[in-house]
Amino acid sequence: MTLADAVNLFLTAIEGEVAPATHTWYRQRLHSLVAQSGSTPLDQITIDSLRQWRATLLAPRQRWADHPTRPAQAGPLSSATLHDSLRVIAGGGQHLLR
Repeated sequence: MTLADAVNLFLTAIEGEVAPATHTWYRQRLHSLVAQSGSTPLDQITIDSLRQWRATLLAPRQRWADHPTRPAQAGPLSSATLHDSLRVIAGGGQHLLR
């Protein structure tokens, strides 16, 4: 099973058990991890893999690139977005790695 498969299973499992906004929050926060490592077999995801993902989040990039109403602009992600992305792995995302 790949990381992308596990994320899809997780999102399917929590659908209907959490508020729609919470489900969207998880999906949005896991998007960049899946984009970077989605094809990696789940048993090959390591702490180093997650650290590399974190490093890409910290790198300068385009803000709001996928936002439905805000225009994209150059700049790093906000500290709140970074914290939320890491929180999904530390908390709810731990179910992905089981």
